[in-house]
Amino acid sequence: MDFSVIIPTRNRAQLVRRAIGSVLEQTHPSLEIIVVNDCSDADESASLAAQVASLKGGLRVIDLAPLSRGHGSSYAYNRGAEVASGTYICMLDDDDLWCDPGHLARAWACLSRCEAEVYFANQTAFRDGEQLHRPIWLEPVEAILRARGARADGDAYAVEVADLVQCGNFCHFNTTIVSRALYQRVKGMHEFIRYENDRDFYLRVIDQARGMLYYPGTVARHEVPDAARAANASTSLSYLQKMLFRSYIYDKARIGSRHHSIRTLATLHQGYTLRRIAEGLRAEGRSSAAYRFATEALWTNFSFKWMFYCLYLGVRAITGNDADVDAAAPSTRGTS
Repeated sequence: MDFSVIIPTRNRAQLVRRAIGSVLEQTHPSLEIIVVNDCSDADESASLAAQVASLKGGLRVIDLAPLSRGHGSSYAYNRGAEVASGTYICMLDDDDLWCDPGHLARAWACLSRCEAEVYFANQTAFRDGEQLHRPIWLEPVEAILRARGARADGDAYAVEVADLVQCGNFCHFNTTIVSRALYQRVKGMHEFIRYENDRDFYLRVIDQARGMLYYPGTVARHEVPDAARAANASTSLSYLQKMLFRSYIYDKARIGSRHHSIRTLATLHQGYTLRRIAEGLRAEGRSSAAYRFATEALWTNFSFKWMFYCLYLGVRAITGNDADVDAAAPSTRGTS
């Protein structure tokens, strides 16, 4: 088996059918589809089972143990990877789809020729039916490669950590393919993380991979979540919760990465993230908490302008009566 395609889903039986269909349209024959049902409601689970039974192809459904809010996609991906038999693991969100039937055939040709452990590609993003025309993931990488004189070997470029770090973005799950051996080596997804787990996984993968390829074409369509709904991690968490998860991810990367360039990138973005947290807390009138995060941001990424902002928050914290950080929010300190 060449590819195992893992699709976590929760209460999206109709949408996941479309995602599964886009995988079944792939021209590469050696693949399996593993749908991980993350505690969908009874009606949705029955609908999913009926749909899977009606589809032809190597499909299997894993039903996770009941949990009121589900286990999260990180947990679901890991359970799918545990039973995967493919040489490479692919991931696909249940509300997205692959738009290129030749995606896996091309990836297999490139990976087989180079014996790489990672294959990245691009996707288009849509919000409310309108395409977003701006770089979001690895779109700038091709220009970076050409600027240093790199040439594609067939359809894909051999890409280095420095190229990806210079881009500054990360690759979405939909367009990431990793060897099963690499997935196991990085110990899969960190199941605590329920927001931007793809960013965390990406940073750990590029740090550990033995050979990476980048295909600059578009192979998937991504639906940007509606912020007005609480259907997934991107919309069910508050802004501050999201920033705390992001801070945790960058903390791990700057402490644990082997490559200096990844540690440098993580430190830079950690500083930006801590500033966003401080500003968010200040907007809520929580100057004492804002001051603590602001001073940490100052030590991470010093600037005189930010130093004066820290002094302002310090004065507010002394003279005000602000609440502490919500104890229920995920901690970014002292966690490995």
